[in-house]
Amino acid sequence: MAAPRIVFADMDDTFLSTDKTVCRENLELLDRLAEKGVPFVPCTGRTWRALPAEVLLHPATRYAVTSDGAVVMELLRDVAVQAASPDAAGEADVELECVGQDRSAVLARRLCLRAMGKERTLALYDRLEGVPCTFDVFWGGRVFVERWRYDLISTFDIRPDEKRAILRHRTPVDAFVPELVEHLGGVERVSLYWGNDALTPDILSAVDADETLHHTHSSARNLEVMDVRTSKGAGLEWLCAHLGIDPAQAIAFGDSPNDLSMLRVAGSGIAMLNAYDEAKAVADCVTAYDNDHAGVARHLRGLL
Repeated sequence: MAAPRIVFADMDDTFLSTDKTVCRENLELLDRLAEKGVPFVPCTGRTWRALPAEVLLHPATRYAVTSDGAVVMELLRDVAVQAASPDAAGEADVELECVGQDRSAVLARRLCLRAMGKERTLALYDRLEGVPCTFDVFWGGRVFVERWRYDLISTFDIRPDEKRAILRHRTPVDAFVPELVEHLGGVERVSLYWGNDALTPDILSAVDADETLHHTHSSARNLEVMDVRTSKGAGLEWLCAHLGIDPAQAIAFGDSPNDLSMLRVAGSGIAMLNAYDEAKAVADCVTAYDNDHAGVARHLRGLL
C-alpha cells in the first residue's frame, strides 16, 4: 500500500495499551503524522470527551468518529474558553471541554449525526424493564446511566481495566431514563452491559424487536445499540467524502466486532495481533505486534 492520506484507529485494545494508556511509540507516530499533514482519526465507541488527553490535544487529531460512528466531530484547539463557549457562540452543535494538566480548551463541532433518537430509546427501555443490565445513554460527548444501574457495574465479571474505564466515563444520575432523555433532548446510541449469560437471550430479543436498530459489541456481555445506518465504516466514509479523500487511500486499525465495518470500508483494513477472530477474518492483514507493543505505530513505520 502507498502512504495513506488518512489514518483511522479504534482506541481500546488497538491504539491504547491494555491499561488504557498511550505508549511512547504511538505518541511518536502522532508527531510524525502531524509533520506530514496526515490526519489521525480516533474511530471509537467512546465519546469524544472520553478520548485520552494526549490524543485529544494532539495536532494530528483534527477529527474524531465517536459513539460507534453515530457522530463525526471536528476538534479545534488553542481557543479561548470564553470565545469557545457554546452558549456564547449560540451553536447547538458545538461542545467545549477543558482537558489535560493545563486544562487546555478543546472545541468540538458536530459535523454529522446519525442519532438513535428518543422514541426508539424509550421503547427499548420499556422492553428491558426489570432486566438487571446497564442502559447507558450517549449524548453530547457524555454517557449517562441511572445510578442503580451504575452501581451494578461493580458486580459484573469484567476485565478490571475495562471496568475502571466504564465507571470513569459514565455519569450516574438519579433520574430515570425517560426523564433523562427528555432533559437531554437526544440520544446518539445506547450501550448495555450485564453480568449473567442467562440474560443474553432476553436482551438480544429486546434489541432485535426493532428492525430500525442494529447492534455490535466490543466485549463479552455487552451490546452497543444504534440506528441501522450507523457504524464506524459509515463514519469513515462520511468523513472521507467531507475531506475529499477516497476511502481507498485510508488505512484503519481495529480489534473488535464493532470495527468490522471500517476494516471493510478502508482501502487497507488492519486487524491487531490481539484482535477477535472476526476482525482478523475481514482484515487485509494483521499487525506483527499487539496493542501492548505499539502494533499501530510499528505497522505504519514503513508506510510513512
